[in-house]
Amino acid sequence: MNRDFNLEEIDKTFIDYRKTKIAEGIVISIKENGVIFNLGGKIDALIPNEEVDNLKDIKIGDRFLVYITGRKNEDGLMIVSQKKAIDLEIEKQNARNIKLGCVFYCIVSKINKDGALISEMGDYTIMIPKNEICINDKIFYKKYINKKIECVATEINVDKKQIYASIRILEEKINQEKQEFFWRNNFINKIVDGVVKNIVPYGAFVEIDGVMCLCHISNISNKKILSPDEILKIGKKYKFKILNLDRKNKKVSIGYKQLNIS
Repeated sequence: MNRDFNLEEIDKTFIDYRKTKIAEGIVISIKENGVIFNLGGKIDALIPNEEVDNLKDIKIGDRFLVYITGRKNEDGLMIVSQKKAIDLEIEKQNARNIKLGCVFYCIVSKINKDGALISEMGDYTIMIPKNEICINDKIFYKKYINKKIECVATEINVDKKQIYASIRILEEKINQEKQEFFWRNNFINKIVDGVVKNIVPYGAFVEIDGVMCLCHISNISNKKILSPDEILKIGKKYKFKILNLDRKNKKVSIGYKQLNIS
């Protein structure tokens, strides 16, 4: 067989491995630092000990899949990982099991030019469009990058191996549940714990059981004050008395001075 032809075929194989990242091969030797793994032809690779699944059970002649890391060791051998290949196969199966409306977790790896969050799950790409990231208009992308997030599948394209998902839908559901809990469990004159979220000239907005309530400046202190922050501080928790519940318009008035604290 022609030597040039062999080298060309080997090169084609190597390029294909780099593209797919997954390759099958055979164990040809076991060293102190890892397993020497043949990927076909003259292409040998190293599986470091920490990247071998059940190292003590590995034998020469074993065949399995490995993940091509794209790195080489000091001897020029490609470094591959059996554990990563197993993880990817599990991810592939997990992605294929996702159905419309299914809630699942993924790790955000990057943001595309349109502001969408991107995650990879096996051979599937998870995309969370910008308008599906959160309820608020302002998005703090740093809180999502390299983080494990919960989302719901809204569209699945099996042919393109793409899954569109939404975080916002889950946030809206949680907010709705908080609203229902609040209106079901609170009543006028009830003493509640609330955290001050914002201070404005006319009062303070306080979160109680996930619902924003207003403590008007006239209901903050028994003495005259010029600003709510003379008494209440953002981020701190206080006890308040519910003064009025407008169920129709979803508005809640609370008081601080009614507890005779100040």
